[in-house]
Amino acid sequence: MVEEFEQVDTAENENMESDAVMTESEESEEMKSRESANETWHIENKKLKGPAGFVLKYLPEQKKGLAVWHTNRGGRRRHNMLKPEWLKSWKKNKAADIVLQDFERDNKGRLYNRAKNKCLDAQRSHEDDLCFWNCHNGGNQQFWFEQWGDDGKKGAVHIHIGGNARNRRRHACVDYGGNRLYIHGCHNGDNQRWVKLVASTTTSTTTTTTVLETVSMMTASFPEKIEWIIHDVVKKRPVPGCSGKSYSTWYSEHKTGCKLTKGRRYKITCFDKLYKEGWAEGYLKIGKKKICDDFTWDQNKASKEITYP
Repeated sequence: MVEEFEQVDTAENENMESDAVMTESEESEEMKSRESANETWHIENKKLKGPAGFVLKYLPEQKKGLAVWHTNRGGRRRHNMLKPEWLKSWKKNKAADIVLQDFERDNKGRLYNRAKNKCLDAQRSHEDDLCFWNCHNGGNQQFWFEQWGDDGKKGAVHIHIGGNARNRRRHACVDYGGNRLYIHGCHNGDNQRWVKLVASTTTSTTTTTTVLETVSMMTASFPEKIEWIIHDVVKKRPVPGCSGKSYSTWYSEHKTGCKLTKGRRYKITCFDKLYKEGWAEGYLKIGKKKICDDFTWDQNKASKEITYP
């Protein structure tokens, strides 16, 4: 894993150096990215959806995430930049600060912050650093989400950018390196991964909400052989209170006290260590979904793993 991140860092440093050379010949000294405002853009086979509120957490450090909070980047050409900021909660912070971390993806594919009326923008003339700027139709403000590589098992997404002003950026993603967020060729490193949490949206502000799903155990025959446990995929550890075994009542529902955060990725393991036959039509119920209902007779194995959702 260390070697993988060293390779990623090396590739990013080479990219940053090439960007620095390229900016020497850029004509614009402004931050605005007006050069891209009339740039053609395209998203192949992507459906642009209407507004939906969400928060974007940075996978390696999920107490931080994307927010409308600029930092000044020094050097010969000073400009604003972004980096993951500490996410705020309603209990300890002002609404005016909290809404700066809530976003929508509008029907033009832009990542939009309603509170500031600004859109996420890649500054072409500043080494593709990210900032928030007045919304326009340029390709450097067109973003979409994809899951690939290890995204699925980590409950994460990549944030891709549109635009075809530079062909080498056609498959580029939001990346964190050198203490800044910028656009870099997509790869499978965690520093390009984000966790997208759903938020509710009103006319003026957005608030993050957490929806919990209850877990019940539905036994069938021979419930004494049933055993199960649930792990949080991102945190890589068991979910407190989400395990059970050795039930005594046939064909009944057992409340477990286990509650899962809707939208978060989990690994559910179902065991029959006694007979290695399965659960004889028993199953876990999460909301309306049945888990391990197909882990039934004649399995010839002691366990079955399922990724949820």
